Amino acid sequence: MAGVAAKGVPMDYSGIAKELFNNMRMPASFLAGAMVPMGFAAAPTISKEDSLMMKHAKSFHYIMATVTISCELLTVMWSTVAVNKLTESTVDSAPSVIHLLNRDYELEWIGCNVNFMIGLLGFASCLVSKAFISFGPAKKFISCFVAASVCLMLNIINVGVAQGNGSDFQFGNNFGDLVKRYIVLLFAHAVNKPGIFSISSVLLYCVSAAFALKRLLRNYDQDLQDFAG
Repeated sequence: MAGVAAKGVPMDYSGIAKELFNNMRMPASFLAGAMVPMGFAAAPTISKEDSLMMKHAKSFHYIMATVTISCELLTVMWSTVAVNKLTESTVDSAPSVIHLLNRDYELEWIGCNVNFMIGLLGFASCLVSKAFISFGPAKKFISCFVAASVCLMLNIINVGVAQGNGSDFQFGNNFGDLVKRYIVLLFAHAVNKPGIFSISSVLLYCVSAAFALKRLLRNYDQDLQDFAG
């Protein structure tokens, strides 16, 4: 592990940067593995006898399980590639590890943070949907407790993002800023370094968002019809 430099004195922070990426890679791998049984193997089955609200809850569970696994796997991929690059290449000195990440690994670092945090929140959301579907009278207590924990996690994330490195640098003011920056960097990467897979990923994300919006609007219309009936 690299030592600590005096403030403003450039040095090699590649070792610390690798540790930061590894801090997210290991828990992301664990969460991705844990979501397979909870999200799919033991997931509730949608049946014709379910109420409309129960069908929505079960669909939400599957959607969040899919999003969680995908995000955590992306976290593992971003961090693994970044650690390999930090190990294989010569890294120029920087005044701090945060400046190194911003200069050479902004997409990888923000990608890790955004996907890991979305996956973590998705995991907690699956706990809420699972409780609502399966826990009978206890579902209200459990759902509210986990929802409160999700709100607290969002607050912790926002405070951490806003603090930055504690002195002269931050990637954004809150988690929303990180998400927006990640989207911008993904599009910029597809434009500046075009490849069949990078372009395809951006297009498919857009198509997925369109399908999700269409489904939400259709469910909203159905709910209105049921309420009116």
